[in-house]
Amino acid sequence: MLLNQFRRSKKSQSIRGAFIEGFFTNVLNPKASMFYLAAFPQFLTVNDSPLTAYALVTIHSMVNLIWFSLMVLMLSRVKSMANNVRFKKWLNAVTGVVFICFGSKLAFMKSS
Repeated sequence: MLLNQFRRSKKSQSIRGAFIEGFFTNVLNPKASMFYLAAFPQFLTVNDSPLTAYALVTIHSMVNLIWFSLMVLMLSRVKSMANNVRFKKWLNAVTGVVFICFGSKLAFMKSS
């Protein structure tokens, strides 16, 4: 009941607003900075220009921007299908079958 009230009271957010929120969440996230500090130095040598590091970070950022933009566009189109009652029933049935298969595999496994 509370979840339904939350959904009704939640305003839909524009794509621009969602992008700005995600951008600042990532920029202010210390884990993202630690990733760049840990991952990219191994691809650089002492004699490399600082522009090389900048280029690596820029390329990685652009690939992420393109990837997540495509994901958002695809998932926004799938959203209407996911709200369909028949689709939800089908997805629940498929998920149930998968879980039953996993459970039966676990039940019939021989312990070593």
